[in-house]
Amino acid sequence: MAKDSSSLENWQWEGRVVVGLDLSDRVSTWEAVDENGEVRRGKVRMTAADLARTFARPGMRVVIEAGNQAFWVNRELVRLGHEVLVLDARQMGPSRGRRKTDREDARQLVQWGVRAGRPGEDVRTVRQRTQEQQLDLTTVRMRDSLVRARGQLISSVRGAMKPYGARIGEHSAESFAKFAREELEAALVAKVEPVLAAVEALTETIKEAEKGMREVLERRSEEADRLRQVDGVGPVTTAVLLTVVGDPRRFKNGRDLAAYLGLVPGVQQSGEMDPQLGISKAGDKLARRVLVQAAHYILGAFGKDSTLRRWGLALAGEGSSIKKRKAVIAVARKLVVLLHRLWLSGEAYEPLRGCKAEAIAA
Repeated sequence: MAKDSSSLENWQWEGRVVVGLDLSDRVSTWEAVDENGEVRRGKVRMTAADLARTFARPGMRVVIEAGNQAFWVNRELVRLGHEVLVLDARQMGPSRGRRKTDREDARQLVQWGVRAGRPGEDVRTVRQRTQEQQLDLTTVRMRDSLVRARGQLISSVRGAMKPYGARIGEHSAESFAKFAREELEAALVAKVEPVLAAVEALTETIKEAEKGMREVLERRSEEADRLRQVDGVGPVTTAVLLTVVGDPRRFKNGRDLAAYLGLVPGVQQSGEMDPQLGISKAGDKLARRVLVQAAHYILGAFGKDSTLRRWGLALAGEGSSIKKRKAVIAVARKLVVLLHRLWLSGEAYEPLRGCKAEAIAA
């Protein structure tokens, strides 16, 4: 029978103890089991001091789920002398068909931790970033948050002008406020001036944030140069991939990386039923978004001629908008495979590889 406890320090356990820690923002739930099958459970506040008090005795195997809290919790538990397994969230599977509670999640984590010690068990764990890698990723994410906030403000101004029949031309985000003041009537400018001022302030803040992003690119300039060989892969896409992926060698091939970024179709096969599903959208949203944007550029009016562009345009054909959207995703997936190869090999990029004879004839 499981015993409730606020700490593990007074438990005279036998052999190895496995702990499942279901992370939450303020109070997390844990369950522990020793080699004799004795179970303890409790809760811990999400502070370094409370973690140190609860997990004071070293030598446990603690299983946590990947998420926003996993980085610092993993670091603290390792410092306290524990083995930490960060479980891929997809390993837990859907919660349908079972009771979804924190205690049940902690119990499942314990079970995965026990299985991880057995030979032949497939337990997918997540490699944690270093402190420097996490800081670089935060730099890139904060810059993206500022850009999206500016975009939302610009959209709000455009929307507010529609009831008056007033339109602002297509301008860059950096020059939007300037042209809005020139193109709108004075009475309307007065109403949206606070938002226009906020847009200008955000533009200056974004410029400051981009200095940090450039530092990331300079520090990893050799890798960045490999990725930026491909037309459509600019500094933002490069910085995002460098910080989100980290080390490309942890992926066997580009297809595995595409799956990690959620750019492969989902699967829901049952008997003879094998429906075509959309992409899984697993993994990092920011990385997936910048890759799709790069694919749009490659297929767009300003994209340079390349094997990838030709393949994508042939896939899109003259079909519907749905077919064209699918072509964009397919190009993004193929772009990941290409970038992974260039990243690892360091070879020079050949835009028309496989189309040389056709290119020469043209």
